[in-house]
Amino acid sequence: MNPLHPSQPAPLLTIAVPTYNRSASLRRSLGALVSQIAEVPDGWKIIELMVSDNCSTDDTPEVIESFKIEAPLLHRRNAQNLGMEGNLIACFEHARGIHVWTFSDDDLLIDGALARIMQLLATRPVDLIYLPAQYLYGELDTFPSKAVDFRLSAVSDEEFALRANGVLSFLSSVIVNKQRYIALRQSPDLRRYQGTFLAHYAWIYTLLAYGQSFYICTRPVICARTGATGGYDLFSVFGEHYVRIGKETLAHKPRIRRILEQAMLYIHIPGFIARCRENSFGKFQYAPERVARQILDSYGSSAFYCLVIRTQIFAGNAGSARAFRASRMLATIWSLSTRLLCRTRTAVRLTAMKGKT
Repeated sequence: MNPLHPSQPAPLLTIAVPTYNRSASLRRSLGALVSQIAEVPDGWKIIELMVSDNCSTDDTPEVIESFKIEAPLLHRRNAQNLGMEGNLIACFEHARGIHVWTFSDDDLLIDGALARIMQLLATRPVDLIYLPAQYLYGELDTFPSKAVDFRLSAVSDEEFALRANGVLSFLSSVIVNKQRYIALRQSPDLRRYQGTFLAHYAWIYTLLAYGQSFYICTRPVICARTGATGGYDLFSVFGEHYVRIGKETLAHKPRIRRILEQAMLYIHIPGFIARCRENSFGKFQYAPERVARQILDSYGSSAFYCLVIRTQIFAGNAGSARAFRASRMLATIWSLSTRLLCRTRTAVRLTAMKGKT
């Protein structure tokens, strides 16, 4: 049963698509999802496909209705525009599924991926699944959807945090067990982090903190547009809110919180700075002094921040490029060493468990 809709049987998965004025992309994205649901045994009985239209003014309603002729998808249109985060929260709130996959209206699921995912959900307990994406330039119509061979591998919570890290912010890459989240939180505050542009971390981090079953896909199964982001303060979100939310929700998991913080610092922030300086990262404003301040409180005590990040922010183009190259090398070293530590700790735990049985 669905804990928020107890009178209705819960589908195994809700795929919720928040949309606003992107009818062309939505048509391709929905087309891929609808065709794959039809390939899953009893697909429309165990999968709910819901589109949450945030008061689009283009032909989005007509596109959605055209799919409803042959597919029983659910069309929700908000009474007023709720903003990006408000629409995301509405998707999660109204989803009836045991698991929820919020899928962006301008992403594309590769052929055959859904059937494999559903097989896992039907046979194993799952708290979180991380699905890597391939980021491409161009419009959705130009993206390949050819199937690739992949596995859904069970991992520890630490390895999940290391492999997924800051990409957990990317909506289409995460499937969450809503039923488990509701059970953990009882009276969940879905709007706890609204305004941070990381509202979905309320349920993702809760499951990471208290869940037990984590899976990672071994190959990218989503095609996503790059250079189409913007509309929020990038370094405030990932230099301030990201760290604060981790401290609040992962207080009793200091190793995981540290992995997520360091991954953001080593892997993502240098890339953000480089692409903002190149003006190739979407609609983000970039002011060096402001960026340095926004990162300072979270990372200012780190030698990496002092020696690499500040150089990347304030140096000329050549110096900044050298700092960025150095950051890539240091990020690789950090990732490999941290993965080795995670696997060593997992092996020790498993050996100890076997010794007790």
